[in-house]
Amino acid sequence: MRTNKHLVLVFILAFVSCCKSQDEIVGPQLLWSLELPRIDSPDVLWQGEGIMPVYDNIIVAHTTMHDDWDEPLTIADNRLCGINLNDQSVEWLYPQTDAVEMDIIFNHYGYQIGNLFVVKYVETSSDGEMFTSVAALDIATGDEKWKYREQTYDSNNHCDYVVGDGNYCYYVNDGQRVYMSDVNNGETHLLYSAGDMGIENQPLFVGDNRMAIIRHDKEDDLSFSEVIIMDLTTKCIDKSFNLPITKEYSDWTLGAVNDGNTLYCNIHDYSYSIDIDSEMIGWESRNPGFDGMGNYFLHNGVLFRSGWSSAIALDVRTGKPLYGYPELGSTLVSAYGERVYYTTSTGQLYVMNLKDGHIISKTTCPCGQSGFFGAYPTVYGDNLFIMGGNKLHCYKL
Repeated sequence: MRTNKHLVLVFILAFVSCCKSQDEIVGPQLLWSLELPRIDSPDVLWQGEGIMPVYDNIIVAHTTMHDDWDEPLTIADNRLCGINLNDQSVEWLYPQTDAVEMDIIFNHYGYQIGNLFVVKYVETSSDGEMFTSVAALDIATGDEKWKYREQTYDSNNHCDYVVGDGNYCYYVNDGQRVYMSDVNNGETHLLYSAGDMGIENQPLFVGDNRMAIIRHDKEDDLSFSEVIIMDLTTKCIDKSFNLPITKEYSDWTLGAVNDGNTLYCNIHDYSYSIDIDSEMIGWESRNPGFDGMGNYFLHNGVLFRSGWSSAIALDVRTGKPLYGYPELGSTLVSAYGERVYYTTSTGQLYVMNLKDGHIISKTTCPCGQSGFFGAYPTVYGDNLFIMGGNKLHCYKL
């Protein structure tokens, strides 16, 4: 009889444990959703936003964009808005007026330092002229602290990152020129001009007061890349060296991150570890099947690369694959601690263990008609924020 009671107890404990595991598999729980202001966009195609900056409980998100590429984008469709997380209300909009005779496409990856958010955007006038603007906004109020503007000839250069070192922010215009702006007053100088070769990657800080800039070119079916190391004190070229020549497969497949003086590059199907000082390749890894760079980051010893339809993680020391998902792609991936937050085009939010790729949970999220989640998952406190459709969604972790 005592044995039977013992078995019943074991069964109950096992059942409770199973229920707990099932609860954990459910994943983040939706707390609230807030529709962002829009005027004449009927639907949503994408937001295209990087990690959303947060300061003093104000989070910055993009408003919606047109889903019809044959129609011009309008200022009503693409603004930044500061959302008060305390009462889920829109605190400010940027630009603050609707009376703007420009179509605007915002940069995907701004730079935050304290209460300032430096963002880049491309403006197109009614007569077809284009201008690149870089502006520093007060996150709490939406006030513009400074702005640098110049004519541009490449509408896609809004995709280029804005990076900073606490004193200056750096960005590329026209895929040709690297500028540096004082984050406090916006004083701007030309740092580097690439000439005939285009700049295909955001500038990277390497070593002591140096910056790596990657130039890229294609000829027939071959891809050529060159690393330029700039001394930020003298604003002169410190050194340059070539990356391996690879066969061209598709566009948007050049990416680089670094850990001090070690540069990690992916060029199409290949990934490399390169010592900047010796210019020697530490390891090489080929992982075929990527249909776009998508996302490429280094976190806690894991080099993570995701394309539009696949993802893989490499050991940063050896380049050997740790795990891969050939049918699980996303361009919107964030890592916090030992977890990866991963949103797909079908509106699925995955929580993944960074070290071994174990999928902790999968959550179906509300989204717009396009089904595209358009912002990198952003963790702030105990909550997770993502964009879906024209709404900002807040989840409890």
